Amino acid sequence: MPEQVSIVYLDIRYLGEDQHEIHLKSNLMLEGIGEQNHDARIHGTRGGGSHTERQFLISPPLPDTLEQLEFSLIPSAMFIENKIREVVLD
Repeated sequence: MPEQVSIVYLDIRYLGEDQHEIHLKSNLMLEGIGEQNHDARIHGTRGGGSHTERQFLISPPLPDTLEQLEFSLIPSAMFIENKIREVVLD
């Protein structure tokens, strides 16, 4: 029987005026923080320039309501050139 999972889609867009000069590097992992631990692994990524998308498989599946769950994006680059800050998603 296949493992029960949820899929989280993350859409990242740079909205500044100099979009044509930007190339996003989405070296990010997703962490779910709540009463129950959720493991996230990358399921896919695509895009380029000022737009990128990532998909994460979340196990165990997410509850129907996300009110008690917080998501955090964690930099996962092996070599970090510039200081990267963590962004907490509400």
